[in-house]
Amino acid sequence: MRFSTPYHLGYDPSIRLLHENAEEAQYEVVISSATEERVYRTISLLSNTNIDSILGRGTRVWKSHRIENGVEIGEPVALKDSWVDASEGREGTTYANILASATDSKKLETLKKYLLTVVTHGDVFIGDVLDQTRLPPTTSNSLREHKGPVTPGSLIARQIHYRIVYEEVCESSLHSSSSLRHIFKALGDACICK
Repeated sequence: MRFSTPYHLGYDPSIRLLHENAEEAQYEVVISSATEERVYRTISLLSNTNIDSILGRGTRVWKSHRIENGVEIGEPVALKDSWVDASEGREGTTYANILASATDSKKLETLKKYLLTVVTHGDVFIGDVLDQTRLPPTTSNSLREHKGPVTPGSLIARQIHYRIVYEEVCESSLHSSSSLRHIFKALGDACICK
């Protein structure tokens, strides 16, 4: 441990703790897309469901502001930080593909109305190295590639650290809603995009 780098000890240099008070810690998070690098400052934590699960995605979502030259700009956004399976597509790319599938302007406007708006997204790099998990030599890269009996550790997929920023900030999740009206409206809205 003495000769390990902070990254090898579990510290992510693309997230910087600004200050930690009694209510909530505040961070500056770097998001690198294919064309640019942006910095966001967290305002409040929106979700951290199942972050303690060893096989989970470690997903956290913050209400955040974009930072330029040390100044907050624009309206608050939702910043999602998670680990995704390496063999799967990224949310931002899937969103772009869905919009590209619209056959006319009316369908495109309907999709934009019911889907969240992606501001930026990208895999997390530490220096020039992709931030990803390593697999033991006996594990398969994905469930689809797995052959033979299921054994502990045989279905663990390599994961990539990924971040995406959405323009819309949702204050609560569907599973925490006690209103059947809200739940069925959300389900109906999801069916429109299908």
